[in-house]
Amino acid sequence: MNEQIAKRWVEALRSGKYNQGQGFLCRIDPYGNKYHCCLGVLCEVLGVEGKKIDLEEDPDTKYRIDPNQTIVAYDYCVKLPPEVVSKSAEFVNPTGNPRIFGVNNDMDTLADLNDGIFGRPFTFNEIADIIEEKWSNL
Repeated sequence: MNEQIAKRWVEALRSGKYNQGQGFLCRIDPYGNKYHCCLGVLCEVLGVEGKKIDLEEDPDTKYRIDPNQTIVAYDYCVKLPPEVVSKSAEFVNPTGNPRIFGVNNDMDTLADLNDGIFGRPFTFNEIADIIEEKWSNL
């Protein structure tokens, strides 16, 4: 991944500006509070405009989404960053979800760590530490 973008991303994750959320790049609760996945923070860092969308069910699980939440899409993407983010960040993995080796297991991605797929969710500070250490392989 691009080193300068990695540094900006780490700084944003540690800034305290973003509330951490799971499952979507960004969602807004009924009170207007935004919750970002670590990859949603990267979309913001790179200046990709987020747009509120009406989404009744999760595109992956088909579970209904709480109607009191609003989902934010970045270039029509709600789960993983759009291609423009992957290309700008120069990710090794073109899916936009960098795989992390040697953390929990070799199957982890940043989204998995953020969402706690294989255990507890990692905090933004823990994810920032991983990005700092492994940015050249992301």
